[in-house]
Amino acid sequence: MNGILFALILPLSLNASVGGKLRYYTTIFTTDSQEFFYPHRAGKFYLNKGDARIHVEGTVGENIDYFIRADFIYMDVPSVEKLSDTEGIGWGKINSFDLVLYEAYFKVEGFGLENLDLKLGKQRLKWGKADKIHVLDNINPSDWANFVTFDPDYFGESIPTPVLSLTYYFSDYVNLEVNYTFSFKPASFPLGFWEMAGEVMRRELVEEFPLFEGSSINVVQNLEMPAWRPDNNPWGIRLFGTVFNIDYALSYFRGFFDMPVISEISGNIQTFPVAVSVTYGYPSLQVVGLEFSGELFSIGWWGELGIFIPEDWKFKNLLTSETCSAFEKAYVKFVAGLDYTFSVGNGIYTNFQYIHGFFDEMDFTQRAENSGLGRPGFESEIEDYYLMRGEYQVISEVLKVGLSFLLNVSDYSDFLDSNSYAIFPELEYYPVDSLSIKAGSMIVDGKPSTKFGLFKKFDMVYVLAEFTF
Repeated sequence: MNGILFALILPLSLNASVGGKLRYYTTIFTTDSQEFFYPHRAGKFYLNKGDARIHVEGTVGENIDYFIRADFIYMDVPSVEKLSDTEGIGWGKINSFDLVLYEAYFKVEGFGLENLDLKLGKQRLKWGKADKIHVLDNINPSDWANFVTFDPDYFGESIPTPVLSLTYYFSDYVNLEVNYTFSFKPASFPLGFWEMAGEVMRRELVEEFPLFEGSSINVVQNLEMPAWRPDNNPWGIRLFGTVFNIDYALSYFRGFFDMPVISEISGNIQTFPVAVSVTYGYPSLQVVGLEFSGELFSIGWWGELGIFIPEDWKFKNLLTSETCSAFEKAYVKFVAGLDYTFSVGNGIYTNFQYIHGFFDEMDFTQRAENSGLGRPGFESEIEDYYLMRGEYQVISEVLKVGLSFLLNVSDYSDFLDSNSYAIFPELEYYPVDSLSIKAGSMIVDGKPSTKFGLFKKFDMVYVLAEFTF
């Protein structure tokens, strides 16, 4: 309690401003599923959660700014299973929450030099000009744990990390930004993800090796992290500016894949149950990037292009005595997009993006693919995506309807069996200032082996209420 009072009084003593959001999000399945990883019935809740995002920002002296954001998150799910779970005062299983320090940093303008700014602390540094889905946003790791909650506020988000950032402003045309992270942080995954991945691998082993048919297979997953040394931490450098009303940036990133990649599969078929060991690691990675955005005849346009240069990561499948390089020496991922508002009624906003390469995708060698890497689904070969969105203000600033469509294609020569899609209709209502209520649904279809086909029986409706202050 004293800590909470201190947090409330501190902003007043520092002449700071306080703001934030209060949110409640609920989802209900509209289809049945007997899939092993999340069986459910239509009408069942998938996820109920609330959060309070509180931020404090202010200025100390003439040239020091600070920003702090804390997120209070509670999962509104049944958590009481036995009588003892009802015991305790206040914060037991009946009423539990998580407190996350989302960002906390300070910024010094004119740090030693007039045009040099220093920014230090836990922060979200976004590279790239694209809308939501980026190929150059590599400083912060991906937040896959929230991605699969299908909460629209978290789509394509990343996890803030401690960063030292220096920016020198030469002119409007060119500026220099250097970022250094103090440790490597991997992407986050939803609860139960790796248990599901182990089960998927177990089933694939039974299919590929008839010898395992009828045997009990125990898959053990291991993880090797990069060495924690100052010279091994991720960093990046970026030139940015505006020329002829075009915003541009050239960048270089050196770090690691934030998704773990298999380095070795081994096993002992002489034991019962059959023991299979799968080792994951984080290959080092360099990315050379170009990003740009502008407007012409009221049409907004943007793009990102990244040349990905991975290390020569060796993949060993000791079950088949196969050893090979996992990745091609270099490959390209890019995003290009347009948006435009048509002068119809209160205005119809349209947005289109073409994405070549999703967050988790890599360019594997043919030998690695033959050995089991890069299959459609999670951590697949590079695939194509078409993202379209339209919005219309039915009643200006009161009622808005929206429709998004996301198409994934892995093989154009076999289009019918290699595509998946998701449709997101949405209605947003603003009953009073600062309050919005969104209601929508997610409809997914595709073959089970495709990127989104895994979620084809995850159709759901959701409601998100959000108050901003």
